[in-house]
Amino acid sequence: MFNNMVTFIRHRFYFALLRLKKEEQSLLKMGISQEQIKKLIIHWLQHQTLQESLGQIIWQTAKLKSISPREAGKRLSTGMYWDEWKKNVFSERRIR
Repeated sequence: MFNNMVTFIRHRFYFALLRLKKEEQSLLKMGISQEQIKKLIIHWLQHQTLQESLGQIIWQTAKLKSISPREAGKRLSTGMYWDEWKKNVFSERRIR
């Protein structure tokens, strides 16, 4: 049992790292700096918004606030809009 549990944890950790790498690559393509990406990932984990990709969160925030995706990433990396994002978007998604 323990051996299977260790294998399970290794696989989960491996897939989590792959997902973070993909998120990082998509954000770099959007023009967001490496430092901002680190801050975004910390906020993403703290606010438990893992069901959405970071790119999607940035894109939707940019669309809702009528700003560029780069500016949305910059603002999200400083901590803005996360509580609003969780309240509005996730509650709407649960209702549907």
